[in-house]
Amino acid sequence: MEGSAPQETPGAGTRLARASIILGALGVFTFGATAIVGFALGIAALVACHRRGAPRREVWSAVEGIVISLVVLPIGLVFALGLLWGRHALRQIDCYNRQESIGLSVLMYCAEYDDRFPLAHSWCDAAVVKYIGNPEVLRCPVAKHLPCGYTYNARLEALAKTRLKSPATVPMTFDGIGGWNAAGGPELFAPRHRGLGSIAYADGHVKWQDRDDLVGLTWKP
Repeated sequence: MEGSAPQETPGAGTRLARASIILGALGVFTFGATAIVGFALGIAALVACHRRGAPRREVWSAVEGIVISLVVLPIGLVFALGLLWGRHALRQIDCYNRQESIGLSVLMYCAEYDDRFPLAHSWCDAAVVKYIGNPEVLRCPVAKHLPCGYTYNARLEALAKTRLKSPATVPMTFDGIGGWNAAGGPELFAPRHRGLGSIAYADGHVKWQDRDDLVGLTWKP
C-alpha cells in the first residue's frame, strides 16, 4: 500500500497573505483599523514570497490581501466619520431640546410671578427644577460632568417681561461655562457644539449661534 503524498506546509508568505486577506476584510467592521494591519501584513507576505521564490498563487494571495485592505480602508474610515457625525448630531438635537425645555420653564416662571424673570442666583431651582422637576435636563449632553451646562442672562434678573422691546433678540439662557445657577453675559458663552452654542430667547425660540453672532443680540434689555 502506497503511503499518502506529504502535504506541503504553508510558507511564511502564505500565512501572512491569509492573515492580510482576513484582516483587510474585517476592516469594514473595525472602521478600517484592521485593514491597516492587513495592508502591512500583505506587504510583508509579498516580501517573504519574493525572498523564497514562492509559487505565483502565493504571490497573488499576498497581492489580494493588499488590494482588499486598500479598498476596505477608506470604506471603514467613511463609516467611522459617519458614526462620529451621527453621534454629534444626536447630541446637538438633545441639547436643543433641553434648551427648549429650560426656556419654557423660565417663561412659565414669568407667567406665575407677575411677568418677571427669576433671580440670577436661583434660576435653576426657581424655574427649571420647579416647573420641569428633573434637574437632569440642565446637563448639556457634551458637558455631562457639569450639574448645569447652561447659563442665565443675569441682565434679566427680576426684570418685567413687558420691558422687552424685542424678545426675539434677547438671550435668556445659553450654552455656557456652566455651574448650578450660573448667570452672566456673553463672556460666559461656550460654543461647545462644533463652534456653535444653543441660545433660548425671551420669546421662547431656540437658535444655534457662534461667537460672531453675539454682537448683534440684546444682552442688556
